[in-house]
Amino acid sequence: MSRRSWCAVACFTAAAALLSSSLDVVEVSLASMEPTIHDGDYVVVVKRLSPLGGIFVRTPGRETIVVLCLAGRPGASVASGLYLKRVVAVPGDRVRIHAGTLILNNVPVREPYAAHPTAAAREADMWPDTILHRRDVVVPYGRLFVLGDNRAESLDSRVWGMLEESAVRGIVIFTAHLGRWRRRAPER
Repeated sequence: MSRRSWCAVACFTAAAALLSSSLDVVEVSLASMEPTIHDGDYVVVVKRLSPLGGIFVRTPGRETIVVLCLAGRPGASVASGLYLKRVVAVPGDRVRIHAGTLILNNVPVREPYAAHPTAAAREADMWPDTILHRRDVVVPYGRLFVLGDNRAESLDSRVWGMLEESAVRGIVIFTAHLGRWRRRAPER
């Protein structure tokens, strides 16, 4: 084998090792991200603690879909402790939900991906949910506010509170539904 061939094989092997240690494929087993990602879909995730993750996965931006590891936490009902959620607020953001509308930094956010099964469920979606505390909450440094797209079926920051950035295992870059791959570009 020539020197050039050996170099090509070595480069290919290194690239394959880098990708296999940086990417993961996860089968979705919950409906909390419908209609964006369905039960039974597969997602490709760039792992946060990987060679590529160190390059591409900083603090996830707003609207980025992330994989969270929440094993052993109150309200974490999945045996694996892995959840898919959408980051809706990052450190320094002011957040609240009023009648199903996410209000971020005093501006209502248009969320075409958010699903409420009925108008009544949408009207009932409030956070923070205490009568006396209807003002915005500031996301502290090192924390994120995450929501599932299927608001009525999602355990998320409305239940858990703000999550540590360290709970993020990776970001979703592709979803596969019935053999079709759809690209999901991470926010920067």
